[in-house]
Amino acid sequence: MTPAARARACRWLLALAVLAVAWAVAVAVTGGFVVRLGGVRLSSRRWQAAALVALVSAVAAWVASTPTGRTAAWRRLRDWRRWPWWIDVAFLVALAGIGLRLALWSAGRPFWLDEEMIAINVRGRGFTELGGALWLGQTAPLGWLLLERALFVLFGGGELSLRAAPLAFGIGTIATALWVGYRWMNRLGAAVLVSLCAFGPWLIYNSVELKPYSADAFWGLLLPVLAAWALDPRASNPRALNLRASNLRASNPRASNLRASIWWLCASLGHWFANGALLVTPACALVIGLVTLSRHGWTAAVRVGIPGVVWLASFGLHYLLSIRETLGSEFLAGYWAFAMPPASAGVMERVAWLGGRFESLAVNPAGSRLWMPFWLLAAGGMALASRPSFGVLLAAVPLSAFALAALRIVPLFERLSIWALPALYVGVAVLASRAIDMTTNAVARRRRAVSVAGVAAFIAAAWVSADIVAQGAQYLRFDLRRYARDDNHQLDDRSAVGWLLERRQPGDVLVTTHLALPAIWWYGDVPMGEGTADGSRLADGTSILVVGFAPGRAGCGGNELRAALAGHRRALVHLGFRFDDVPKSFDGRLLSTLSELGPIAADERFSVAGRAIIVELTRAGESLRPADAPSSSPPGCLTVDEARRW
Repeated sequence: MTPAARARACRWLLALAVLAVAWAVAVAVTGGFVVRLGGVRLSSRRWQAAALVALVSAVAAWVASTPTGRTAAWRRLRDWRRWPWWIDVAFLVALAGIGLRLALWSAGRPFWLDEEMIAINVRGRGFTELGGALWLGQTAPLGWLLLERALFVLFGGGELSLRAAPLAFGIGTIATALWVGYRWMNRLGAAVLVSLCAFGPWLIYNSVELKPYSADAFWGLLLPVLAAWALDPRASNPRALNLRASNLRASNPRASNLRASIWWLCASLGHWFANGALLVTPACALVIGLVTLSRHGWTAAVRVGIPGVVWLASFGLHYLLSIRETLGSEFLAGYWAFAMPPASAGVMERVAWLGGRFESLAVNPAGSRLWMPFWLLAAGGMALASRPSFGVLLAAVPLSAFALAALRIVPLFERLSIWALPALYVGVAVLASRAIDMTTNAVARRRRAVSVAGVAAFIAAAWVSADIVAQGAQYLRFDLRRYARDDNHQLDDRSAVGWLLERRQPGDVLVTTHLALPAIWWYGDVPMGEGTADGSRLADGTSILVVGFAPGRAGCGGNELRAALAGHRRALVHLGFRFDDVPKSFDGRLLSTLSELGPIAADERFSVAGRAIIVELTRAGESLRPADAPSSSPPGCLTVDEARRW
């Protein structure tokens, strides 16, 4: 073997060893996983096998190498900043995160309640009708709705086509995190950031959910870091910068103006697709103005702010077409009132209320059970950023979330706060990166106390990051095809509604509950619009009835339901999402009442909680009490109404 061939073989063996180590760590963290892509089944449950491959590859590389080659390889291994891209941890993790999202998306889980209600608006309203108040108490940025409408028109109303936009924004978040890591951190810091954004559990979930929250996360990350880029026009590598104040003041204001203009244009576009873009813009603009003022004076600060006129015009148009309807919605204000301080609360009461949100926000959307270390590490990273403006821009995002909640403008709750999450992840990663740099410099200078502190800080950041990644890696423990294809929130509305409609006959009537009604409308392709297309009937004229429960009423029996079903041959019953508006005994109570009107001809379950039932109403003499009829239930009556779009 020639020396060149031997060196090439050693490099490939070392690369295999690195990949096998990464695979072993992934399997150890997730507990193993099974993935089905088409007809191909990929599985791995034993980390020991991957570790053995790594060991054998490393030993083989050592045996094949020469003493000189071993010395050179060790030097390259120690200088991890110069690792090639194909063994770069951040890049490989980014590919894994993107691959996981593509696998979840391609499996095509059925829509659930929230997705169905958005999809009904997208299908039932034209491009010019998506502005204003949406049906079913929904809200979303107008640009995002127009994008979804375009996907519907071009590719149809399948789960894959309508979830393509959330998927794209989810992938965009990972790509942005990779850019941020390479630009402002060392390789290990970049790996931490990309791991958090790739495997943050709620970032994964919202990337394959027909809601605008993945766009919120994307723009909530892009705009602050783009603002940092606008304030740093001289170099792409922060280590090449001389950060002394004199040099900052001497930087080129023309380059700053150009990049600030680009930032304003991105902000003007972003709020059409994500509320997060709108919410981070004021604080970022303030930081850009103040930093420019301190560097170049009032004239430069005014010039940087002039392109903001474009943003104001864009926002004004969006406000007139859509945002004012959201802000003026009494339904949304009442629905999210719990996620804001009481209107009567004073300053200290609001501060106390905000303080009580740290733990819940760390769990969801951050995905960390270590809520106090998570917040401390994020704040520490923002404070220790190599450039103060970068740290201030990161801190401005969560501070904006808390300030807007204190003013009762924006709820502070789980998915509604996901736009502030990536900035917190960047804070944790910056701390890890700075800890590594501090440790390396301290070791070189033999400063033991500083090196110990750096190691401790990195271990803490790695500990919290591993906790978050382990939560997101739960997705890998499932057989993705089975997990994703026929279950969503313990329901399979697509199969349940399809099963009923396939068995529909003349004279039938559909019976469902209030929160299961959108499933009938969406998967039953019920006409929705103005006038008579109000959701009360299928396209062929089959009536749809909504059964509810009125607590406290007595002496009603099943008379109301009996009267509503009179004249129909069969009742096709769909029990879907109903957990918020009916008691636990509702299913049995309803079926017991229906069995008095006729026998149950078919009863099929779909996933855990979904159910489809056919009742023969013309054979009352053969009634049979269902097995799950409740022996007792809370006092109250079943109510029946004709389905109506709200």
